[in-house]
Amino acid sequence: MRKWVAIGPAPLLEMLAPLAAEHRRFGNAELVEVSSSNLARYVQSVCGPGTTVVVVESPFQPSVRERFKSPFVRLSNGSSVLVSWLRLDEERLRTYANRAATLLNRSMDQPRTVVLLASREQRYLQLLDELEGIAKDSTQLSLFRWSGERIRRTPLTSALKLGAAAILFNGHGAARGWFAYGGMSAEALAGKDAWSAEQASSVMFSLSCSTGSAGPVAGPADGVPELGFADAVVARGAAGAVVAPVRDPLHANNRALARALMHAMCGSSFCVREVLEQASMRASLDGFAVVGDPELPVHSAAGAVGRGRAVFAPAAGAVLVPRTNGWCAPIGSPAPERIREN
Repeated sequence: MRKWVAIGPAPLLEMLAPLAAEHRRFGNAELVEVSSSNLARYVQSVCGPGTTVVVVESPFQPSVRERFKSPFVRLSNGSSVLVSWLRLDEERLRTYANRAATLLNRSMDQPRTVVLLASREQRYLQLLDELEGIAKDSTQLSLFRWSGERIRRTPLTSALKLGAAAILFNGHGAARGWFAYGGMSAEALAGKDAWSAEQASSVMFSLSCSTGSAGPVAGPADGVPELGFADAVVARGAAGAVVAPVRDPLHANNRALARALMHAMCGSSFCVREVLEQASMRASLDGFAVVGDPELPVHSAAGAVGRGRAVFAPAAGAVLVPRTNGWCAPIGSPAPERIREN
């Protein structure tokens, strides 16, 4: 039986009560008060292989995220636990708990919709070609390729609210976000209003430098803490979980991990944790962090495929023809609501 444990300060753990209650429907779930100075000691003392430990931190305090080399922490008995992070204040944490509890119950009957994002550089576009090649024979995936040469930032931010199983981005970035699409911070991606559980992606793989870093402790003058990209994406509801590097990985390592993640999503993996476990057999996750709940299922919201097909993001070389309603489509394509990307 799987074991899920959230650890951290008591006032923050209280906000996770709805999520813990939902986890108890599927296995063993606990909320355990642990001080930041004892986090590493607690993780090493966890009993039972395959436990998931969600570390809850206050955004007003320094993070200990960089002390952990990998999301998978090897224990002295030879087993391992998966460690993830939630770095939110009480209000945002309460909202997250309710949203994640809904995401836990996404139907497995929906196709696994995966959105591929990348900057315009040829090496990143070539990687998307490789990922499409891996998935071309899969009957489980429905892919949408919305790279930087196919779609602008404004329509992309609306399109991403389709309720995807996963979003995978590769390209340059920093702690505040991606450099592609004219610059994509969490605020630009998500907008001012939090996304509903139906709009959110279950997981985002942000294979971009430092987008998994915890960010600064102090925020602007209004006292609201400033979050790193992954934490802010989770806080704004755009994804239930984000997997991203804490620092600057090598491009070759990101390529290997992207291919491993696609293989895992084409397989029998169910939740984020299982995708990462399968991917780690092909590529290293050293230097990466998981933000959010890794037990969330990698499945789409109802209607995600239809919403994705309605997005206009043709390949750069596509020949477009006008429709009577003023909308242009690649030659031979169906009506807008029936467009299938890749």
